[in-house]
Amino acid sequence: MNQYPENKFDWGETVRIKSSAPFHFRPGEIVSVCGMTKTDSKVLADKYNSYIGEWVYTIEYLGGVDTEIPERYLEKCQFYG
Repeated sequence: MNQYPENKFDWGETVRIKSSAPFHFRPGEIVSVCGMTKTDSKVLADKYNSYIGEWVYTIEYLGGVDTEIPERYLEKCQFYG
């Protein structure tokens, strides 16, 4: 269950970085959500290159490297099998 109903992704969820994301976010990579922050000030929005009111997620790449990324660059990841 999503801890914050107004955001799109939840802690521990596997998501994909959209192909439209800036190169430094590694578009197409499958990552895990390990934190989230809602930008509620200009200071935070500037820090994360996001908009006031936008969710920013801490994501972890395979191998353990993490970064913060605005929600608009993430999408649900569907697995079939």
